[in-house]
Amino acid sequence: IKRAEAMQKLQTMALESAANGIVITDVQGDIVWVNRAYTQITGYTFDEVKGKNPRILKSGRQSNEEYKKLWETILSGNVWQGEFVNKKKDGSLYIDEMSVTPVYGASGVITNFIAIKQDVTDRKKTIQQLEEQAMLLDEAHEAIVVRDMNFIVQYWNKGAERLFGWMATEAIGSDFRSLVYQNTSDNQ
Repeated sequence: IKRAEAMQKLQTMALESAANGIVITDVQGDIVWVNRAYTQITGYTFDEVKGKNPRILKSGRQSNEEYKKLWETILSGNVWQGEFVNKKKDGSLYIDEMSVTPVYGASGVITNFIAIKQDVTDRKKTIQQLEEQAMLLDEAHEAIVVRDMNFIVQYWNKGAERLFGWMATEAIGSDFRSLVYQNTSDNQ
């Protein structure tokens, strides 16, 4: 019994110290436990959410159909993975990447659900900014070419296509010197 108690304590400590938010609900979806990361992500303490449904985070940005798909998936015994735009206690919105897994009791019936949650708002914003910058570079009138130390082309924009006559799909992965040399010898 002491060994089982020690293992249970270790598991609880591991869940509590995890970097991702962890939520355990009963089969109706009411919260029975959350870890510290959940509190850091959402602003809600365990005492504030105990016995409540995770819909307290609902922002109104998802359709009821998306929630229906989640419930159909987990009630059928499968893991659901996806993203929701959720609302923190202070009212600010965040992108919540999560997976929800059914937990089975000894009788083989689903007794709980565990959700692993991560705030990916900053990562999504960074990706969007990089995509916007890439689009601006690609549309630039000037030729922009990125090559590695071995002169292998890593990036080739539309300006480079116009100047050198090679499509990006042809140029990327090629030796820059051979592309430029072949282009200048063709024009002579």
